[in-house]
Amino acid sequence: MKTRLFSFLMLITVSAWGQIADLQFQDDDFDAEELLENLNFQNLDEVKATAQRLMKRADMYYNRMWYAQASELYDQVRSITSDKEWTKRLLERGGDSHYFISALDSAYDWFDPLYSRYGSQLSEAQVYRFVHVLKGTGHEERADELLYQLSIETSSETNYESHTTFMGMMEEGTVSVVNLPMNSPMSDFSPIFYQKDQVVFSSSRDSSFLVSRKYKWNNQPYLDLYIGKRDSMERDVENVKKLSPAINTKYHEASASFSPDGQTVYFTRNNYKKKLSRDEDGVNHLTLFRSVKENGKWSKPKELPFNSKNYSTGHPAVSPDGKKLYFVSDMPGGLGGTDIYVVDIYEDGEYSQPRNLGTAVNSGRKEMFPYVSGNALYFSSNRSDGYGGLDVYQSNYRYGEFDLAVNLGEPINSRRDDFSFIIDEEKKSGYFASNRPGGKGSDDIYSFTNRMVPAPIAGVISGRVIDQETGEILIGAEISLVNDQNRIIRKEVSNEEGVFRFEDLDRYSSFTIQTSLASYKESTQDAVWEVKTEQTLAMEVPLEKDPYFQENFLAEEEGDLRLKNDRILFAFDSYRITRDSKEILDEMVQVFLENPGLVVRIDSHTDSRGSNQYNQWLSEKRAESTRDYLLSQGVNPAQIADSVGHGEDDPQAKCTQAMEPCEENLHKQNRRSVFEIVSWDRLYQ
Repeated sequence: MKTRLFSFLMLITVSAWGQIADLQFQDDDFDAEELLENLNFQNLDEVKATAQRLMKRADMYYNRMWYAQASELYDQVRSITSDKEWTKRLLERGGDSHYFISALDSAYDWFDPLYSRYGSQLSEAQVYRFVHVLKGTGHEERADELLYQLSIETSSETNYESHTTFMGMMEEGTVSVVNLPMNSPMSDFSPIFYQKDQVVFSSSRDSSFLVSRKYKWNNQPYLDLYIGKRDSMERDVENVKKLSPAINTKYHEASASFSPDGQTVYFTRNNYKKKLSRDEDGVNHLTLFRSVKENGKWSKPKELPFNSKNYSTGHPAVSPDGKKLYFVSDMPGGLGGTDIYVVDIYEDGEYSQPRNLGTAVNSGRKEMFPYVSGNALYFSSNRSDGYGGLDVYQSNYRYGEFDLAVNLGEPINSRRDDFSFIIDEEKKSGYFASNRPGGKGSDDIYSFTNRMVPAPIAGVISGRVIDQETGEILIGAEISLVNDQNRIIRKEVSNEEGVFRFEDLDRYSSFTIQTSLASYKESTQDAVWEVKTEQTLAMEVPLEKDPYFQENFLAEEEGDLRLKNDRILFAFDSYRITRDSKEILDEMVQVFLENPGLVVRIDSHTDSRGSNQYNQWLSEKRAESTRDYLLSQGVNPAQIADSVGHGEDDPQAKCTQAMEPCEENLHKQNRRSVFEIVSWDRLYQ
């Protein structure tokens, strides 16, 4: 069963992760400070009774996800009890309460004794929370040790995360990161560009003159969407105000994205109509809404059709051409946690079915806050091999799929949560949010300028295919370019100089070159740029002759490679497969079945007797009957590239009607079908 925490986990970082609590709950006159002031510490029974009362109230707050209040009470329980009285429940809930409000230093004080005493009893999720705390508080070595131990005990996450690489592009001094003066003491995050000079962002700042309703998770006001003007130096956002009363409500609105013309906005909201909508477990999930600007005002928002009361959808990101909408969801069928999905936006306003972006982007943990710029998808993830908490990653869309995600590195990423990254590619500047130390509030928006983009990202792999023994240039070899996910993304054939070339490649990715040529063993070589600044990766591909192939199957006829003993003969003026020919073809069937990579072309001929027109028809029927027999015996049609009739134009024995007398055995040699090898991959591997 999903935890109630899951629904709001998508919306903001651990400083505000959670779910809408029961708003009907009214607190009574419970006063913990008064209890402690009047406590007689000499009376152990009174101390025990007070601890139990505090624990009961803390548990009530915890169950309602009022973590800010719960954490204070758990601290008080701990302060009046001895470490021998610290139960697993107390340590778990005390640690989690501080963790969920992003008080990582305090959370460490709880998780450390929890793991020391009950480490073997903790769930995988609890250990990952401790890892997050360790990284966020500077205990990287211990975090790595826990991750290594966890990888031995379970493979649930490593299957998705072992591929993560670091871009290594954020060199010291190349990027200027500034905390914006407009940040509040509350939570400010999810900036998004609007029009040419404005930014819309999410905030829990209290901008009303009256007392605002507070979200008990972290004792902050509910989130709203705000808008402000970017200054010319990208150092602040000015004239900040709420976006629109048509969009903001008394509950959460956050994480917006706009169509290219700025006339449509998508945003995240609680599943709220006249009242909060809950699933069967009482959870109020997040949903995506859409509003259109009409006569200069935003229309009443409408829900998107793929929302559900049983799971959350949020964090919209419109593609630069306005034809796709990326978003985050914990819908069933994902890879784990929250995943990034995409739908097509049709011209009639309808949407395609959501598609999961797959393992190049998503992991077994949580992916959030997508943003698309050009062919690059930026997002945040709390996968375990980052710097700590949420890190920003980049995945490029190439050849119809996303490349493996790379970590942007420092100073964009830190030990804490770094997320909701956006970039203006022309200005090489942008914004992101973080709860790193030194900020003004629980989450702050930072600007960055002069980001050093890997230059230029396009690389070239160029190579030459040669015979390993003789050094001879090999023409017609098939070269496949394979990505990190073991998918063939492009193919080339070596030219008359034995050369192949793949262009427009990401030099921060790793590739494999697979090369095959009939009569040679298949070759596999890694192609990795050791020096990222070099544009071209040059390589030599030597192929080793396949002795089994050479001995048993290879024949050469006027420069063409064909199978040995592959010639089948026909009776005069006939295209029927003879008994002798069937025996040869049956042997060939076994070769085809054992070698699914074998592809041939059937070439059929006649002798010189009869008219040219008739002989052309007869050779085509012979090619057809040869093909049909092989297929009838189970040969895959894909292994026969073509079946061609050549008439009398290409005699094996140079015997024509002008040659008198013409011996019958010479005519017989010309009435034939032969098999030219088009390709033969993975022969007898």
